[in-house]
Amino acid sequence: MDFSPDRQPDVATAARVAEPSYQPMRLRAETRQGITRWFRADICAMSTEGCLLSPIEPIDAGQPLRLRLPGLQPLTARVCAENDGKVECRFAVPLHIAVFEHLARMAH
Repeated sequence: MDFSPDRQPDVATAARVAEPSYQPMRLRAETRQGITRWFRADICAMSTEGCLLSPIEPIDAGQPLRLRLPGLQPLTARVCAENDGKVECRFAVPLHIAVFEHLARMAH
């Protein structure tokens, strides 16, 4: 068997490419792109990797998204898809599981 470094799977990349398993939840958030003002958005589902949200204002898929969640510093995310008024975003840095569980408790 060849165990050279170039043959080893990149576990971090594989984990980031995998589809997130979203947990339904309802949270109020705010979004912003560029230097515009903050706009309200409702989070419908979330995982440690990203979220599904319903924005009030249109979101440009070509720009990074800043997301402000209750009690957290603003997060950077990228828009992955838009469907039926919902926007799927992936966080630039995944949430720690304890932070995710705290947000899930707040949502219920």
